[in-house]
Amino acid sequence: YLIDQEVTEPLARELWERKQQDVKVLHIAVDLPPNGGDTLAAYENIVKAQKALEGGRAWSIVARDYSTDPSARQNLGNVGYVTAPLPEGLYQLESAVYQTPLGKLSRIVRSDRGYHLVRTGDVRPARGEAEVAHIFLRAPKKGEPGGEAVKARIDSIHAALESGAEFETLAQELSEDTRSKARGGYIGFFGINRYAQSFEDAAFGVAKDGDYSEPVLTPTGWHIIKRISVRQPDSWEASRQAYMTRVKRMARFEDGRRAMMRRIKDQYDFVENTAVIDGYIATLPDTFLNFR
Repeated sequence: YLIDQEVTEPLARELWERKQQDVKVLHIAVDLPPNGGDTLAAYENIVKAQKALEGGRAWSIVARDYSTDPSARQNLGNVGYVTAPLPEGLYQLESAVYQTPLGKLSRIVRSDRGYHLVRTGDVRPARGEAEVAHIFLRAPKKGEPGGEAVKARIDSIHAALESGAEFETLAQELSEDTRSKARGGYIGFFGINRYAQSFEDAAFGVAKDGDYSEPVLTPTGWHIIKRISVRQPDSWEASRQAYMTRVKRMARFEDGRRAMMRRIKDQYDFVENTAVIDGYIATLPDTFLNFR
């Protein structure tokens, strides 16, 4: 009961509240050395990054120069929107994302993976999850011919939909996504940051169930996306038990349980007296743990 009141429910409520919002994040990471090596160099680098940002250097330049996050080479530290929970081992980073005031630089945060700095660029109501199907035509690689022909084909498919053609039929006949075409283009539910940003924006931009997007280009090709449904986070009352169960399987729960025990021990001046148990152990024969 005490653990539920002091640890489980507060963590569950915190996670539910965080999932009500998507946060646009700028991120710089400096990884810890592998196999428990010396962390001083990593810490010194994140401090240098912090001082450079406080001195007015552009985030993109600092991310390029200091961040060891592989994605920083492409996004220059601009992660885009994220939502809780972040992957295991990144609870401290998640807390910094949701607690740092909008536009401000966070303190240096240490996670299981390394040191981090974040700046929040925007907060929006959570997009939740969209259930979609799509019709896909693969586009030629950059510099290769045929791009205009593919665009003309996707436009003709869109025109057919506008004229009353069945989305599922066209997907089965014309889509080049071999995984989904047999199911009428059905992909299923997805949340933010799973697919290309242009695909995500188009899917969540469809106004109502059953409608479909204009042709949208991603790095792999052209898509027409049909919205089947949108699933928003449930109310706290409806989802409380599910969140309570969920957080018990997360590393943050064990961290919280240990913190609670430390707090109780400090509050009540707990001292472990080992004299009795040590004396008892000393009386045990060598065969005590031999069950044969």
